[in-house]
Order: sequence, then structure tokens, then C-alpha cells
Amino acid sequence: MTSGVAGTWLALVFGLSGALGATLGGALGDRLAHRTGDKRWYPWISAGGVLISIPFVFLVYLWPTPIPALLFLSVPTIFGHMYLGPTMAMLLGMAGARRRAVASAIYAFVLNLVSMGVGPVIVGWSSDHLQASHGAAGLRYSILTLVVVATSWAAVHFLLAARTLRADLESAAIANRG
Repeated sequence: MTSGVAGTWLALVFGLSGALGATLGGALGDRLAHRTGDKRWYPWISAGGVLISIPFVFLVYLWPTPIPALLFLSVPTIFGHMYLGPTMAMLLGMAGARRRAVASAIYAFVLNLVSMGVGPVIVGWSSDHLQASHGAAGLRYSILTLVVVATSWAAVHFLLAARTLRADLESAAIANRG
């Protein structure tokens, strides 16, 4: 597969599946939080989505041929992007009207710094170390390991956030009134 064909496939899978996942996560979070009156559904949906994505990541990175692997990629992309809407809802709910722009900017900066700054460095470093024992497949195992570890870590933190979300929102509401 040429880089142009791979890029087209990746753009379609990530673009369509990512948009679907973000929209689905936001809509599901809003619906369940409204129906139950419990905003903890936002981090629960985020945690659930990223956890559901993990088994499919193994199919993506361990499948021997590219087209099925790219098709499998749509599943973890949908579920893995379900955190976007609920996370933004929690962030903006705590930031209040006066600080939403700054909160959004800081969130985008940190998200991009970690995912596009730190992630590739870790993948490159671990790929170099795995190359001695796994050859070119070292890159595959490096990405797979980072995705599984980072996704699991994110799920744990979404669940931890759910434990204090009610109190956090109450504190934020008091601070935003003043």
C-alpha cells in the first residue's frame, strides 16, 4: 500500500469514525445525564468507550493485511473518541461562562502536547529498542503497547473523576457565581 493510499484510508477512518464517536459520546452523555440527573455519566461513558476500544486495537495492530486492519480501526476509533463530547461538557461546566475560552485553550494545548508531542517520542524510542528483537515489527508493538497503556490509564482517570465530579461541579458553581 502506498503512503497516499494509506493516508486516504486513515483520513476516512479517523475522520468519519472519530466524528461519529465524538457525536455519539456527547449525545449519549447528555441523554443519560439529563434522564438520571447524574452528570457522572459523562466520565462513565468516557471510561467505557476507551475500555471497549482496547480489544479492537489488538486486531488493528496485529492483523497481517492492511485493508481488514484499517476496517477494524473504525471500531476503536468510534469508541476511543466517545470521550471528547463528555469531557468537553465536564470542562465547560466547571469553567463557567467567564473562563470557557481559556479552559478550552488549555485543554487543547495539553491534549495536543501529549498526543502529538510526547506520544511520537515514546513510540520512536520504544520502537528503536524493540527493533533489535522484533525487526520492523518493533514499530507495531511499540504503538500497540503505548495505545493500550495510555487508553487504560485514561479509563482509570475517567473513573477517578467520576468519584468527585458532583462535588467538583458544586464547587465550580459556587466559584462561578462570585
